[in-house]
Amino acid sequence: MFLRLYFKNYNFTPQYLFTVLSVKETGFNPAIRRTVIGTTIPHLREERLQQIAIPILSNERVTEITQHIKTAFDLKAKRKKLILEVLQEIDNEYEKYK
Repeated sequence: MFLRLYFKNYNFTPQYLFTVLSVKETGFNPAIRRTVIGTTIPHLREERLQQIAIPILSNERVTEITQHIKTAFDLKAKRKKLILEVLQEIDNEYEKYK
């Protein structure tokens, strides 16, 4: 069973929802935790979805949070790229001595 959520009257971005659902106070993590107990495959049922609290902020605040999250993910991607470049350089140096 699939459940799709629509937020027609709110300016929620995927980044904002990701952030809100990542915070333990929203109820998402406790809902998952309660769901996982006693089962090997976690299921998030409709009654658990009703327990998730999503803060409704102004459009300006949602936009600001969204920009911060986008920046954070961009920096994370840049970090990963730089680490891979350094690892490649180190591998190249080791190859010289083989």
